[in-house]
Amino acid sequence: MGGVLIGDSVDPASDDPADLGYGERNDEEGFHRGHVRLRLHYGSLVTPWWDQINIAPGDIGPLIEGTGWSLIEIAGDEEGYGVQLSRTTMGS
Repeated sequence: MGGVLIGDSVDPASDDPADLGYGERNDEEGFHRGHVRLRLHYGSLVTPWWDQINIAPGDIGPLIEGTGWSLIEIAGDEEGYGVQLSRTTMGS
């Protein structure tokens, strides 16, 4: 058994004044700098809130170290990027 994981994120390091305020609030409340709380709206439909962590592309390698996942590709830039991970499990 194995698997492929494809995801996307944004680098939470930004010099945009709105982003700086968000990062400062996260620091004050003890959250990861890339922590965001989101929900989607479509017409009259609204999802429940969920927590998400955005991480810098350079943080992915250390984050997956020792998990069995391998970094295959990162594509994009600091404003938005995609990542492909792969995992191969040996044995039955």
